[in-house]
Amino acid sequence: MKNIFSKSNLEQLRKLIGQKHLFVAGPTLWEYLSSDLIFIVCGEQQLLLQGDTFEDSFEGFKADYSQIKFGYPDSTDLDNSLQNGYVYYLHAGEVVTGVSILRETIRYSGDDDLSWEYVTDCGFILELTNGSIVISKLGHHDEMLQVTYMDVTSIANIPETDGHFEADLNHHYSVIREQITVLGV
Repeated sequence: MKNIFSKSNLEQLRKLIGQKHLFVAGPTLWEYLSSDLIFIVCGEQQLLLQGDTFEDSFEGFKADYSQIKFGYPDSTDLDNSLQNGYVYYLHAGEVVTGVSILRETIRYSGDDDLSWEYVTDCGFILELTNGSIVISKLGHHDEMLQVTYMDVTSIANIPETDGHFEADLNHHYSVIREQITVLGV
């Protein structure tokens, strides 16, 4: 199963390239920098990211799977964040020099003759002049998103997406993480 960003989502991310990063915010984005609703404001571009779930049964049973929905915040959303103080200015003023997708491929095989592959975009990396900001899913089965600030972008330093994929003697999982560059405008 594939759960990846759409072409319009990629276009929204592409439009951030070349913009000056101003802040990250969210109406409930507290000090742990995790919420189901996050805003990114860069120059003339504003982006709303909402964590959500959908139900599927590709594993052989019904379960909820995380997804990131894209949109645009309205002035009320931003005003609530500003009034509550849930605004983060780290790396403010730096230019977005690139965007990369954080993609995970999870493969399962077992003694029960069932096998599957789940490909999901877990988030993205805003590459800035002197650091980066990562917006990613906290888990594969919930709606929470997280913000991670990094001075040096390394996929190895990005927190892993929590999944309930546990291997044992009869069930084998492999997870491949990759960083995919989104080309500029």
